[in-house]
Order: sequence, then C-alpha cells, then structure tokens
Amino acid sequence: MKKNTFLLLFGLLFYVDSIAQKIIYPDKGDVKVIWSDSLKDYRFEVLQNKMQRTKIFESVLSAVNNNFNFKYDIFITFANLPHQYSYYDFKTRTIVINYQMIANFDAFFMADKNTDKTFAELQVINATIFYIYHYLGQALAMMYDIPIIGNEEESLDNFAVMLLVDGSEAGIKAILDTSMFMIKSGLDLAKKRKQEPPSNWEYYNPSIQRSYNLMCMAYGAEPKVNSGGGFIPNNMTNECKRRYLLSEKSWDTLLSSCLKDN
Repeated sequence: MKKNTFLLLFGLLFYVDSIAQKIIYPDKGDVKVIWSDSLKDYRFEVLQNKMQRTKIFESVLSAVNNNFNFKYDIFITFANLPHQYSYYDFKTRTIVINYQMIANFDAFFMADKNTDKTFAELQVINATIFYIYHYLGQALAMMYDIPIIGNEEESLDNFAVMLLVDGSEAGIKAILDTSMFMIKSGLDLAKKRKQEPPSNWEYYNPSIQRSYNLMCMAYGAEPKVNSGGGFIPNNMTNECKRRYLLSEKSWDTLLSSCLKDN
C-alpha cells in the first residue's frame, strides 16, 4: 500500500510539474487578407479598392502576426452575402467579413450630414477591425482548444478589446465606435419589436448588452473615457475596472502558449 501510495504521489508531482511548464507552440502560419474579385456590386468594389489602397488591414494584421504563433494560416476575406452577418468558417479557416455589415456601419456613421466624411470612414474601419478581432478570437479558440466560459459573444468581444487596448486613443475609440453601432442596432430592434427596454442596463437585448459591456471594458482600461461622456453609471465604475482586469488576466493566461516571446 505504501509503495503504491508513493508511486501515485510521484506520478502526480511529475504531472503537475509537467503542466506547470509553459508550452510555446511553434509559429507555422499567419493571418492573411484575400480580396474578392467577384463582388458584382459597384458600391462594394469602390469600398474594397479604397481599403486595398490604404493597406490598413495588412498593417493591423502585421502586428497580430508579430505577436501570435499560429499553427496554420487564417484567412480573412470580404464577401457580398445575402444576409448581414460575418462569421468564422472553421472548415476553410477563413474569417468572412460581409460587405452588407460594413454597409450598415457606413449608413450609421454617415447618417449625420454634418459629420466629416473622413472621420466617419475611420469609424467604419474601426468597427470592421473590431469584428475581425472578434472572429480572430474564435479562430484562436478553435486552433488551440481554448475554453470559452459563459457568453461566447461577450468573451470574444473582450478578446477584441484586449487587442485594441494598446495604450493609444485610437484603440479605445475603435471600441467605443463599435459600441455606438451596437447600441443603435439594439434600440432599432427593440423599436421594431415594440419593446420597452428595462431600466437596468444589464438586462437589455443582446446588442445593447454587448454595447454596454464594451463601454464597461473601455472604461476599465481607460477611466478617462467616461469623463464628460457619462457612458457608465456611477455605481458601475469600480465594477467595470474589476471586469476589465479579470478579463485581461484571463485572456493573458489562456493565450500564454500562443504568444511570441518578443
């Protein structure tokens, strides 16, 4: 009995020691943009040509590739689909960004005739980058069997937040721009369904919940975003700081094996 107990304890210690060691996966892939040559819609062709000329997505993804190890290539393509949704196709390892979704961004941010066109175009790009990061989180979770606990959409939104919070105002602005679009979508849906949203911001419909979660994360990362804006109720400010720190720690732990040791 004693011998068996000793062997069992030795085996457990060996196992704990082995899993405690940090495993770094080799880098065998990159995130790559593939542009569509069959959009069959002049509006989206113009939009795609503009994005190609600026090379903004290639620039953003270069930073991602410099920080993550990928087991295989992940592709990003832009397509004109009959619905409004974008998605990650795990079979082809492709993030499909729907131009219909980008058109919705464009309609929302360009709605005010007094809005500076260049400023609104940047907001459209900000929201698009946010969703690319959202689906990239899904791709990484599937690639490395990363557990997603709780609400998947919120968890992947928080992953996008972690990538965008880089100490720059631009990152925070991308989060808030996306939040603005989400809350407008949620309010439009509530109006369409003739629903009165409840007074507690935690219990709105999914789009509005996601919007407030993003504002909460942005505040937790950079509290000055709430000065003058009043995005976050006073009784939630400390909670938002806690949520952001918890999310940051959780994602840092989950991603530790696929981050490059720069």
